[in-house]
Amino acid sequence: LHESLETTKIHSVAGKIGGGASLMVQRPFRSPHHTISNVAMVGGGTFPQPGEISLAHNGVLFLDELPEFNRSVLEVMRQPLEDRVINISRARFTVEYPAGFMLVASMNPCPCGYYNHPTKECTCAPGAVHRYMGRISGPLLDRIDLHIEVTPVAPGELSSAAPGERSAVIRERVIRARALQAERFRGIEGLYTNAMMNSAMLRAFCPLDGAAEALLMRAMERLGLSARAYDRILKVARTIADLAGEEVIGSAVAKTQKHYPDVEVHVSVPHELMMVPMDPLLIEQVLVNLMENAVIHGGTSRIDVTLSQQGGDAVFTVADNGRGIPLHLLNKLFDGAARSDRSSDGKRSMGIGLSVCRTVVLAHGGTIRGENKKDGGACFTVTLPMKGDDDED
Repeated sequence: LHESLETTKIHSVAGKIGGGASLMVQRPFRSPHHTISNVAMVGGGTFPQPGEISLAHNGVLFLDELPEFNRSVLEVMRQPLEDRVINISRARFTVEYPAGFMLVASMNPCPCGYYNHPTKECTCAPGAVHRYMGRISGPLLDRIDLHIEVTPVAPGELSSAAPGERSAVIRERVIRARALQAERFRGIEGLYTNAMMNSAMLRAFCPLDGAAEALLMRAMERLGLSARAYDRILKVARTIADLAGEEVIGSAVAKTQKHYPDVEVHVSVPHELMMVPMDPLLIEQVLVNLMENAVIHGGTSRIDVTLSQQGGDAVFTVADNGRGIPLHLLNKLFDGAARSDRSSDGKRSMGIGLSVCRTVVLAHGGTIRGENKKDGGACFTVTLPMKGDDDED
């Protein structure tokens, strides 16, 4: 609602709200022509009006044929891309407009369009490609998070009958990722997405394990990346993890280790995206409860959490190296007999309990079972049906 009100105010000031219209409920999409002037891009005039970067606030600013824009027009976007605001000063007053937009740009690889083409030869003169790319400054490129080279699609692939991922499925994945970010930043005013985090917040919300930090350091050294790039890589990585649903398992593990720091928790998840039609917070709570049971009742020192795909199902396993499940409880684990409402320290609740875990999982068409491992310890397995492309939103 706050974003919608803010966007509506900007468009109202610019006179872009039609008669009878009230609150804007769709994010703006702005696509100015490459002949646009500096003032039209950032705003200005005798009585400063919002420019395209402000009209795209909380939405997308798409710049097609990026090198064809006047270089000064592109350079004036550098500060707004960092600060998410634009200050327009005149002799009698100064106006600050919001400019928190997502920049999407496209361009040809060279003037003729065939540089690095798999079948056609580039006809550009020597040095023309370098001059063409040089129209976009390094500092501006440094502020663009993702650079993707798109190669031509073969005619055979265009006529292929293989279906692609439906937009509705992608939309649902984005909505879930946004919901995770809204929950993550709850209570922090004006902060809704990973892109809005500052450097201090990155340390709190984007912690790296030893292997990930070593990999990032090697990339920074070999590619000569800037400090700005370091922060942006963390934000993009956090967003990719949110889209892939890794936040669910990661958050469950973090909560468990916060209370039981001496317990080793190892996680294994596939690279492929797995969509499960169940509230991520419910999945997280089920996993937390299973891990707490392993620590409190099993006396474990190591827990292995695994996510895998078996047919059309997502399978979560929580295995430990503890004492295992008492034989007299194996057949009544989920009927309330094995439930403990308080932890061994007598201060904290166990959570929703095994019986409620079973109820929640069954309500979403899944199964849950517990068993003792042959080599010692217990293993709980939760199976949930994955969301297919043909499922309704």
